[in-house]
This record gives sequence, structure tokens and C-alpha cells, in this order.
Amino acid sequence: FAAKMHAALLAGLKAVNPATKDRKLKRDTESGPGRLGTLSDVSLGNVGKADKCLAAYYEVEFISNPTVDKLLISGPNAAANRAIVMGSVADAMLDQLRS
Repeated sequence: FAAKMHAALLAGLKAVNPATKDRKLKRDTESGPGRLGTLSDVSLGNVGKADKCLAAYYEVEFISNPTVDKLLISGPNAAANRAIVMGSVADAMLDQLRS
């Protein structure tokens, strides 16, 4: 699930900025086990359930980066750019729900 969401996010970001770097997925175990507790099976209510709730945490970009700020926060096309980026993610989520 996370790989699918990451691919969609990256595609959306590259649509608005082809120079976007892929910083890859980072598993919870890489940042320290349990560091992202809100994504744990217990927190998501997945214990003992056949159909598990899927979740992924996004840290999209560094808003202190002037290029990112202009593209996604304050620039003249920022709202449209955000719609493109998150539209890609929304499409991937809908695709996941259909499968």
C-alpha cells in the first residue's frame, strides 16, 4: 500500500516539477520501531481483523525550501499544483479500494 501511494505521490510531484527527487520510502523500523505509533496495527484497530485498515504517513516536502514554497504554498500556481499532486494520490487510493 505504501509503495503504491508513494509512486502516486511522486508522479504527482514530478508532474508539477520534473526535477523532484525520489527520497524513497522510509519504513518505521528505519526511524526506530514504534516511532510512528499512529500507524501501528493496534492504533488502526487491525488486531484480529481479516480486513485490515491500511495507512501511510506522508511528509511531502520541506516547506523551508524556496522552490517547494513557490510550487506548493505561495506561488501563483500553488493551489493547482497541490490539486495535481494530491489528485494523483486520491486516484491511487480509489484504485486500492476497488481492488
